[in-house]
Amino acid sequence: MTITSIQFASLWLDGAQAHVALAQLFPYPREIMLGDGARPEVLAMLSELLSGPRKLQQIVTQDRPAILVLPEVAISFSDWAAIDAMVREYPSSLMLISGFSVTSGAELLAWLDQPSATTRRASWTDKPPMSERVYNGGWCWVHTTQNTECVAFLKLTSEQRDEIFIDGLDQGRDMLCLEFSDLIIFPVICSDFLQVQDSRTIAGKIAERLRDYKNDDRKVLVVGLLAQSKGHSEWRNAITDVARQINMERVNLCLVNWAFDFLEQQEDHDRWRAYSGVYVASARQPGAKSFKIVKRFSTDAVHGAVTRISSGCVVGGPIRWNFTVTARNIWTVAHGYAIQADGTLDAPFCDDPLKYELSRLIRRSIIANSTMRPVVDALEALKDRISAHESSAIRLMNLTLFGGTKSKLDNLTLADDLHTYSKELDFGLRALAIAALTAVAEWQTQDDIRGQLKLTDSPHAVLIWSSPDSPITVKQELDRLRIDPKNRTPTIVFLKTLGGPLPISPSSHRRIDIGAAPREARSISEPKSENPILQADLDALMNCLAFASTEEAISASAQLIAEQSDNLKAQWRI
Repeated sequence: MTITSIQFASLWLDGAQAHVALAQLFPYPREIMLGDGARPEVLAMLSELLSGPRKLQQIVTQDRPAILVLPEVAISFSDWAAIDAMVREYPSSLMLISGFSVTSGAELLAWLDQPSATTRRASWTDKPPMSERVYNGGWCWVHTTQNTECVAFLKLTSEQRDEIFIDGLDQGRDMLCLEFSDLIIFPVICSDFLQVQDSRTIAGKIAERLRDYKNDDRKVLVVGLLAQSKGHSEWRNAITDVARQINMERVNLCLVNWAFDFLEQQEDHDRWRAYSGVYVASARQPGAKSFKIVKRFSTDAVHGAVTRISSGCVVGGPIRWNFTVTARNIWTVAHGYAIQADGTLDAPFCDDPLKYELSRLIRRSIIANSTMRPVVDALEALKDRISAHESSAIRLMNLTLFGGTKSKLDNLTLADDLHTYSKELDFGLRALAIAALTAVAEWQTQDDIRGQLKLTDSPHAVLIWSSPDSPITVKQELDRLRIDPKNRTPTIVFLKTLGGPLPISPSSHRRIDIGAAPREARSISEPKSENPILQADLDALMNCLAFASTEEAISASAQLIAEQSDNLKAQWRI
């Protein structure tokens, strides 16, 4: 493997940062991804970004140089002319890096020789593609107001161990390096990252090239174009190696994948999402701030800022190499678009990150409980309700985890901390989901009532509370709830705590607010000082999900809720 450097005299950084947008596209059927079939949805997306409304200017503003990255095999080789016209007409500096469809060597050589207003170049030198073989590769357009160039480069490896056979596939031998006055870019295609000899081959070749440039302090950006349909440790190891083994101070790694919606049961794996994002070595110590669209995470070896959602989207913002008190973020993403099925771009998205993270947790639970039909059916209904905005995610979290006791919860902070409560939240949501399917309970629509549900035959509330706190803490909260003057609604509280069971004791009128002055004696016309609350065992509701059929689970849940409703009415004579 050799490295072909192509020099550009222009500057590309805006100060000490590069403005990068990633297009995480919806995957096509396999026969299109592996062939040269039309990709009209990709053209539609590029048209909205680069021409017409030019929505890329809403992501990279003020005519700053932009870098737009698409994944492996994203554009059809036959669409080069249409895309080139969009790039040439863009009013400011633009770099477009994308994989192209599997193409014959003859077509590659013919493309290189065709005259055009855009200068065409290639990474190969003395070893050009063979005309009768086929190749996987990419294009890098570099456009300024003075000139437009397009460089073709080839993938250097065959597919991964679960290899998809492509008849006649050949590999390139020359890695591409784009050199600007202030930035060096290495485009890399998918499984090229995974090649290992004595060490990570890509990392070793880049490190070797950078050692040749003594006293060169230019920033380095490794740009990865992926088509990875599932997560595994080899990819996480490859990302870590590239971020750390080249030059931890100079190298940032930027990846874009197709919108493959793979879910991992372990949070340490699931937090990497579909890998689309930016990574730096842990020694760089950037800030830990997340954004609505981008999720921030750290391991012992790397810091990552990844696209929060795993569906089609275009997101972007400045990438930094140096971090200060006022500039701490790896990738500051404040704007983006959802990609629609036809490739058009919808309004800015992910305005409720907690809703997305909550839905993702439920989807993970559905997979984990796939053999339990009642759990799957109940959680599917709950997921649909949350996705349709019929239930506030932050209110649902507050009630299910904290019994509604938290007066101020930050949506973004709670979204990124969700994994710390995942065990308790999953338990509570499963119980809530089956209770919501019964005929005796329905969703509560009044935000000032302490409960997710209400009984259908009365205004009495039902609170499902799976607390991450200790029993003593929860008991204190429950005691406060009993005397809260704003919470007079009779309530059944199905409760479980992290530290063990909370004893269910009979209602008492003993004072618990001993720090306050005693109240005057209650007149006969005044209501009782203690609110009508019935504590019930959340485990008993969860046990209803053990039935084989959803109908049996619903019936058992309804019977339990009805029994507790009767107990509430009898105890409080209401």
